Amino acid sequence: MDKEQLEKIIKKYNKFGNRYEPYDEEKGRYYSDMAEYIEDNLDRYLDELYETEEDVIFDVKEVFDASDYMLDIMFDRDEDFKDDDDGIGSFLS
Repeated sequence: MDKEQLEKIIKKYNKFGNRYEPYDEEKGRYYSDMAEYIEDNLDRYLDELYETEEDVIFDVKEVFDASDYMLDIMFDRDEDFKDDDDGIGSFLS
């Protein structure tokens, strides 16, 4: 991908984030975070490995999923973040 294509994707996902922000804050934040991640890692996506928008978005989702998984392990969270044990997850919820 080239820089111009990536800037269009960033703009598109920022727009999605702003559209959902007042109604579904979590979804809006997710789209804004995606745009921010692409912008912060522009060099990564300028590689010819990423040919389409779908390739870039798939990679960003993979990174976010891996990050969520690591947080689950680190904080011993269950699916709804309401632990019954004395771990840090129960303290944070």
